[in-house]
Parts: sequence; structure tokens; C-alpha cells
Amino acid sequence: MGLLGAHMPTRGNPAAALEAGAALGCQVVQLFVKSPMQWTAPPLSDAAVLAFREAHRRTALSCLVAHAAYLINLAAPDPEALRRSRLALLDEWHRCQLLQVPLLVVHAGAHLGSGEAKGVQRLRDSLNWLLDRTDGAVFPVTLLVENTAGQGTCIGYALEHLAAALDGLPVARVGVCLDTCHLFAAGRDFRTPDGVNALAQDIAAFVGWQRVRLIHANDARRPLGSRVDRHEHIGDGHIGAKGFQHLLTHPKFATVPVVIETPNAFHMHAQNLQRLRTLLVTPQS
Repeated sequence: MGLLGAHMPTRGNPAAALEAGAALGCQVVQLFVKSPMQWTAPPLSDAAVLAFREAHRRTALSCLVAHAAYLINLAAPDPEALRRSRLALLDEWHRCQLLQVPLLVVHAGAHLGSGEAKGVQRLRDSLNWLLDRTDGAVFPVTLLVENTAGQGTCIGYALEHLAAALDGLPVARVGVCLDTCHLFAAGRDFRTPDGVNALAQDIAAFVGWQRVRLIHANDARRPLGSRVDRHEHIGDGHIGAKGFQHLLTHPKFATVPVVIETPNAFHMHAQNLQRLRTLLVTPQS
């Protein structure tokens, strides 16, 4: 069984997310290092940073992940929106460095009518912009670009988009986070062993498995290929329990840390984590 965990609330105190995750038996905790719905936030205090690092030491969590703000659009065609997005991501990167959170997930972005090719190029330019401004950091933070469902004008629903944006960028500094709901909504059917094998082969061909550093495990409320991003509880959506079992027990996927982002706040996390644990230790039929 690989590392399992959940996105946990901070309630204004980043250390609280680690404590709550450990209490659920998480090995991985994902959190926001600032409000996901605001461009800026007050700097982290020295006390908050020290409390977070102490909580990490005490909980002995195996993997920490931050998720960037939802406002950030690294493919935005408007120069001012693009500037604000890049600066906001840079700020989150520095917060991760202070807290010693090694992985930072960001959505691929949306081209907003300017065309997918131009959107992918702006995403690539944005990644290079960030790399130029964080080179030589004492504590390395790896940026993970998350695939999308393809809703609206979002790019990143196709592995080819991720391949073009990341081609040639250093693997140690830029990787990929794969969201199961987004994959399914974008038309990837991995509910059978053959489907998982095909997906694994395409990942190897387009982005390379060395870049896949995290999986967001979310069932899908809408059918295959809907292009609608609506998460559902594990086993209750169109992917289903067997779909997750086939995917997460595949040799390539089984070693990647998994985080759930299931709906209805956080009171269902224990149940969803237990469902995944049961699937991962139950023989396939």
C-alpha cells in the first residue's frame, strides 16, 4: 500500500492541518498555506512557522503538500491577470519554503478564449518565470501541475498539454499531480485493467513517470467525458470502487502518494480513507 492522506483544513493555523491529519491516520497531508480565494495574505509569523515545523516533527507525516490558490491562472491572456497569478504563486512557493513543504500543486490554468496552444505556451512561460526566481533555494520546493477536467477553457485536460508545458524543464523542480476525477471527466476510462494499462503507457510516453509525484483520488459525480469537475466520495461516483482498486493497485500508480479531496467539508475523510485502505488490501475479482 502506498502513502494515503487527505486535504485538511488549517482554520487559520497551518499546524492544525497536520495534527488533524495525523489523528485520521494520514501519512500525507495537503493544505492551503494561505486563503485559496484571495490574492494576498499577511506574512507567516515566526511563531506559526516554528509551530508548523514542530507539528511535522511530532506527527512524523511522510509527505506534506500545499495546494495553490484557486485564483491563480498561469495561462491567463490578460497581462495584469498573468502578472498577479505569477506573483501569487511565487508567494506561495516562498511560504512552502518557510514551512518546509516540499510539494506545491497548481492548476494548469485556462486560456479564456485565446486558444489552447497559446494557453499552454503561457503556462510554460509562467513555469520558467517561477524557476528563474527560485533557483538555488536552500529548501527545494517542487511545483506540481495538476491536470484538469477540461471544463470551460481549461487547458491540461490532455496529457499532451502537460507534455508541451513541461518539456525540458528540470524533473526535480517541476512535476505532475494527477486527479482521478479530472482524468475521468476528460475522457480517460481507467475502470478496467486494460484502461489502467493504457493510461500508464500514455503517462510514460507523454510526461514520464518520474514527473508523477502525487495523485488526487476523487470519484466523479458526472459521467465519463463530461468535462465537468465535480468530485464525489470514493465508490459513490461513476468511477466506482473497482475503478479505484484497478488504478491504485497497478504497479506504476501504487507507489505514488495519494490525497483525497472529497466533498462535504472534512467530516467524511475518515470514511473515504477507510474505503481506499479496504480496496487496496482486498484481492481483485
